[in-house]
Amino acid sequence: MTDFYKIKTTSKQIDENDFSSVGTYDYALITMTDGVDFISAKDADIESVKPKLVELRAFSESKELHIVSLNGSFIGRIREDGKGDETSDVFDGDYLIWGKPVAGDDKRPGITKLHDDRGIDLQVPFDVENGKRAFLKIRSYARSENGSLNFYDFRIYGVEVKEAKENE
Repeated sequence: MTDFYKIKTTSKQIDENDFSSVGTYDYALITMTDGVDFISAKDADIESVKPKLVELRAFSESKELHIVSLNGSFIGRIREDGKGDETSDVFDGDYLIWGKPVAGDDKRPGITKLHDDRGIDLQVPFDVENGKRAFLKIRSYARSENGSLNFYDFRIYGVEVKEAKENE
C-alpha cells in the first residue's frame, strides 16, 4: 500500500517565455506528431520541435514544466514542490518504461536503447544494464473534498533503474 504524505507545492500557468527554461531541468520527455524523444533537458532544441509538439514534460526532483499543444497554441503549468502556500496530500509511485536494454554497437555512455517485442523502441538518457528495468518516478497530488479523495495533478520527478521482476 502506498502512503500519503503532505508537502508544500505551488503551480503556475505557463507563458511562451517558459519554453526557454527547459534546459534548467534534468530530463525532457517530448511527444511529437512523429515520435517521442526522452533526452537530457540541456540537449533539448525546443524551437525545432515546436511545430510538431504534442506534449512536453521537462522535469527534475523538485519541479516539472508541462506543456500541451492545443489548437495551434500552448497551454500548461509549472509545478514546484517545497514552495508556496498550498499544502497537498501526495504519494509517489513508479511507472515502468516499456522495453528492455538492447546491447549493440550504437551503445553510448549515458544512453540506452530500450526495445519491447510489441515494436516499441525508445532511447533513454541514462544507463540501464541487462537484467534491469527503467522507471519514471511519479508524484500524484490529491485533496479531500466532500468525503472523496480527488486527484488533481501528477508530475514526473525522476527516473530509477532497478532489478527486473519476472513479470516485467
